[in-house]
Amino acid sequence: DEMISQGDQVKTGKKSFVEISYDEFYLNIARIGTSTIAEFRSIEPTDIYIADGGIFNNLEGLTKGSTYEVATPTSVAGVRGTEFLRAFDAQTGTDTTVCDRGAVEVFPINAAGDMMHEARIQVEGGKALEINPQMIAEKNFEAMKPVEMTPEHHQRMEEMTQAKENLAQFVGDPQVLEKMH
Repeated sequence: DEMISQGDQVKTGKKSFVEISYDEFYLNIARIGTSTIAEFRSIEPTDIYIADGGIFNNLEGLTKGSTYEVATPTSVAGVRGTEFLRAFDAQTGTDTTVCDRGAVEVFPINAAGDMMHEARIQVEGGKALEINPQMIAEKNFEAMKPVEMTPEHHQRMEEMTQAKENLAQFVGDPQVLEKMH
């Protein structure tokens, strides 16, 4: 068991991932996927930056008043009580948010590095959002609309949601396993 600290960076390889639990009951977990570069800019409030790759988050028990944000070079997403995936492709600049349950607020970031509050995008459960630097530069807010999750989005969520089972099995706590089902 190791603790994550502010400023810690995680880089995973093509066949590796990292699973993190923010509490002893595995209600709040993250899975940093394969081929990902991420940095924990802050622990409380939680602020994770993804330079490339993806992170699955399952947040069911954040304390009242806490915040949890996942940023990429092109947007910031803030959440509470939800299950979602955030990904960024450094080669194409494509930013992806997939929300399986709950809701995620996404704010694009302009070329100056400022959040574009006027372009707040709500991604509800069952929806996905993909944005790119061109959409942001052109302020093409109409193109920045959530759509129904595709089979590919569902598959990515399935691959990432294995984190809940893995963490509980690692600890071997049957009560944890019961609470998850």
